[in-house]
Amino acid sequence: MSPKLELVAPASFCFLENLGDFDGHQNVNRVSFFIHASVVNRTPDKIVIDRFSLGFKTNDFRRNMRQNLLRVSYPSWPRKKLGTGFKLMSAFYTKYGDEKDALLSVNHIIETKEMASGYLLFVSNTYGTWNPKISSDHIEVKLKVKLSSGQKLAVSKPIRVTRDPTVAEEFCPGIIEHISHESTWNHSLEDI
Repeated sequence: MSPKLELVAPASFCFLENLGDFDGHQNVNRVSFFIHASVVNRTPDKIVIDRFSLGFKTNDFRRNMRQNLLRVSYPSWPRKKLGTGFKLMSAFYTKYGDEKDALLSVNHIIETKEMASGYLLFVSNTYGTWNPKISSDHIEVKLKVKLSSGQKLAVSKPIRVTRDPTVAEEFCPGIIEHISHESTWNHSLEDI
């Protein structure tokens, strides 16, 4: 059996901001994708995750899923509101140098018959026909992972869209300021 990539759509969402006119372009959208992913190692050997990337459906069918957004780190641990408190969530490739690292940082090495799951953050800044296509308040995304063996896995699913910054900020304190910085907007030209 081969490894499997899963995207947990009910636990994932994206935050869409319409920036209007920006940097000489009109109808600019910034979209932050909060993706909950699992990599399941169903093989007799350990596997190593090289990298994740994300694409999405656009308003121009010729550009659908052709982006290669690379993950960026969160400014703080993702969290879910539970009752009157919060539960800290695990994240891939995230460390803050505190006691939570050992519990919440997801290892990129997955032993045989084990799985790793956690959140990933991708940020896109697009305009015009490169903007994401929204259908029934969802954007179709394609999550890809490349393993160190060269094997590539992918999964596509629609995830819900929110335009409410308080939803994003409640999920990850400091996220609005973090994604406002241009260094978090990334597209890779490399095909994985």
